[in-house]
Amino acid sequence: MVCQFCEREPVDSYFGKWCVDCHRLKRLMAIYGDNIHRVCETVFVRTPEQQNHKIETSVVKPNEETIVDEKKEYYLRRNKK
Repeated sequence: MVCQFCEREPVDSYFGKWCVDCHRLKRLMAIYGDNIHRVCETVFVRTPEQQNHKIETSVVKPNEETIVDEKKEYYLRRNKK
């Protein structure tokens, strides 16, 4: 039988409905309540502003250091003389 929550992992017991990881999430939700929902929203879900900021900061703009000179030779090891 497959977990009814994640629908990927096998259930943890014969009469169980959830896998080990989902069972742990259920216990955490019972302990922390609505705080779990708030944490998941702030950590995993990005707003459009956060998405735009991530795109702007992660895109590498070409400059002199990123352009590879085809005439330049690269040596992996030094020749000791």
